[in-house]
Amino acid sequence: MRYCCAILLTLISIFATYAKTTVIYGNAPSYAGKMLSIRVYSDEVLHEEDELDRTTVQPNGDFKFEVEINSVVNAFIPTEVERAFIYLEPGATYHISIPPYRERTLSEKLDPYFAPKDYLASIVGLKKGDFNYQMMEFEDAFDFYSMKHVTYGANPDSVKKSIRELRRIFSDLKNPYQKRFKEYRYVLLQNMSVPSYPKMQDSVIRRLNVLGPDYDNPAFWDAFNNVFEGFIGNTIGSEDYELFKKLVNDGKAKLLLVMLRERYGITNPYLCELAAIKMVGDLTDDPAFDLAHVIAMLKAMKPLLPDADNRDLLQAMVNKASADYIGTPAPDFEAYNADGKAVKLSDYKGKLVYLNFCNSNIEQTLRDVQVLERFHDSYQHDLVVLNVFLYDDAATVKRLQSTCKGQICLTTPVPDAVRHAYQVSGVPSYMLIDRQGNFMMTRGAEPNDQFRLFLQNLLQRPDGQ
Repeated sequence: MRYCCAILLTLISIFATYAKTTVIYGNAPSYAGKMLSIRVYSDEVLHEEDELDRTTVQPNGDFKFEVEINSVVNAFIPTEVERAFIYLEPGATYHISIPPYRERTLSEKLDPYFAPKDYLASIVGLKKGDFNYQMMEFEDAFDFYSMKHVTYGANPDSVKKSIRELRRIFSDLKNPYQKRFKEYRYVLLQNMSVPSYPKMQDSVIRRLNVLGPDYDNPAFWDAFNNVFEGFIGNTIGSEDYELFKKLVNDGKAKLLLVMLRERYGITNPYLCELAAIKMVGDLTDDPAFDLAHVIAMLKAMKPLLPDADNRDLLQAMVNKASADYIGTPAPDFEAYNADGKAVKLSDYKGKLVYLNFCNSNIEQTLRDVQVLERFHDSYQHDLVVLNVFLYDDAATVKRLQSTCKGQICLTTPVPDAVRHAYQVSGVPSYMLIDRQGNFMMTRGAEPNDQFRLFLQNLLQRPDGQ
């Protein structure tokens, strides 16, 4: 027992020595009193995030993060409209500056395609030879060569020449993280030739297979997503496509993994698992595949994956695919009614719930609440209408509640989180939740005569379902 304890203490001591505290600090007066966080992507397929640290900016604008890391990580500080990326080394200290605070405009909040602007954080006193400086130089050069191939074409010989030149210019980047970063970037360059030279695909996949996955390296995810984006859909018209489709429809997850190993040479087990997850996950938006079959295929894959990180990614993919899938539970959420009382979606179990994600500045919303008032008058014993006003303040919601007495007008302090949970890309969006709290309709639920007829027929059924 003492021997085991000694080993355990030794391991703890080694880990404690290896993991070092990295400090990131700065001064941003316009953020005084606001919460800032520093994060990393746990994966860049679904862009799931892990928080490293958070802090409240002091009244004078000072802020500081302290994170324990044992290897280089590419972290970012998200704000309303931007994300400041920085490469963190164990034990290092970084004095950074961030742009003044700016809140998203309403049009940006409602824009389904809005994405924060990414930039490299400005490090005070950054010098040539510093890790972040080296990465910035390499990325600038990589962007130059990739744009050259976008403009003038990417035949295999010209791509090889570009890779040789980059290897020569940046031969001094010898940190293990940097070396792998560069190799993944070269795969990305090679893959640029595939659209015009399809035969190059096999060699690109082989190269990525040899390198294997590196979950902490953003260049891996860039290369991986680029190589496997819409992979099955891109094989349409071939024998492979028909085989892929049969495997998915039949839920033959094991045979899919065999096919990726034998046909495409993805022998690295971790990469093979990731590729299968990505390929099948992309089919959730492919109208040629039944969503129920795709979700079933993903679920069938899970027990076949030894790697815990890949299982977590697959489960997140299933959750995302099922988020508005008919018959699956609608995510519960808390909001506030016009009187400031907290209510939850689950409070209305036992009735049909019509969710209207809206905003008072959209003309369509004002028309919808008038139509929905008539819906409530007709079906008030069976139907609850919840108007969830995104990005509206409580005073506005209270004013609107007085004009639509039969409906329930809600506001939420976390509109982005609610949108994410329900995958609401455009506003307004409409959904129907059944009496058990499951999604019943997520498409075609606009408040019109067609939907009124659907409700009428639905409520005439003996079970009302």
